[in-house]
Amino acid sequence: GTALLRPRRISCGERPVSGESGCWLKKPYRSGGGLGIELWPGMDNPGRDAADSTYLEQYIEGLPFSVVAHGDGWGDATLIGASLLLSGLPELGATGFQFCGNVGPAELPGAMHRDVLNAVKTLACRTSFGGIAGLDLVASTSGVFLLEVNPRVTASHWLYELELPGRLVGLQVAGGAL
Repeated sequence: GTALLRPRRISCGERPVSGESGCWLKKPYRSGGGLGIELWPGMDNPGRDAADSTYLEQYIEGLPFSVVAHGDGWGDATLIGASLLLSGLPELGATGFQFCGNVGPAELPGAMHRDVLNAVKTLACRTSFGGIAGLDLVASTSGVFLLEVNPRVTASHWLYELELPGRLVGLQVAGGAL
């Protein structure tokens, strides 16, 4: 494929369409680091909290990873690096979907690199973001799914500090050129 996919999302008052397959996650609108995310029991068990503070997101089976990108503020962006995204590993003190680290830098295969770079450039073109942003993604057998965009320096920026010592935080503050 040439574009990133998005998992289906359903706001608090809706339900998955009858016959819609797969697992769903119940996610809080205001949270971070995977806190408060849980598997939703599904259509047969309406134990879902109908609070306005949560939504459902289609669970995507695959390899989670994140990328760090730099937007120049004028509609262009570069991909700084990619890493594997770790969550829920008890060995690292995490449970459920709780973030517990990144491993990398990792090399993205050709087509995946192209698709992620195109998405980063499209994001920059449509928003003119300047500075650093992190994107969380999942590589599945159906393609690459974009989960979220974090318009800030993310925890994985430390993986690139040896190559760009002190520059990423400076770029975020200044929104300047790489």
